[in-house]
Amino acid sequence: MGAVRVKLSALALCLSLKGGDFWLPFLAILNESNQAWANATSALIIVCSETHMQRSDGQPARPSHSHSFDAGTAWGYLALQALKSGYYAHGMGGIDYEKAAEVVGAPEGFRVEAAVAVGRLADLSTLSEAQRQREVPNRRKPLGDVAYEGRFRAA
Repeated sequence: MGAVRVKLSALALCLSLKGGDFWLPFLAILNESNQAWANATSALIIVCSETHMQRSDGQPARPSHSHSFDAGTAWGYLALQALKSGYYAHGMGGIDYEKAAEVVGAPEGFRVEAAVAVGRLADLSTLSEAQRQREVPNRRKPLGDVAYEGRFRAA
């Protein structure tokens, strides 16, 4: 099975199932540390956003200032649906963006945003020692460091 491409309004999701024709090219898009564990997942998805809004009145497309926001929203709902369906979805920024655009054949006006691995939760014993050490909740910034009343605060 080859890659499946789904295009929604200003978003495109390119999917490869493990064992499909595009599995190895999709896996090669990931950085080494992501490749080490993502190879055990069931699916890899490359999330792309359309950088310009197509107009229905024949006028030239105009820049979409929310394309990354829209892709992030779609990724969030994908993660929630995966969990509801008994799967886990892990978003990754550790990818080669230029290679990803080439592998998925992203047309002019589309930007690769991220990759997503989808699969069942594995037993920790299947991970290397280095990977197991990373499997702890990460520290989040306090809300006051990222949410401001009115204006940004100086760092």
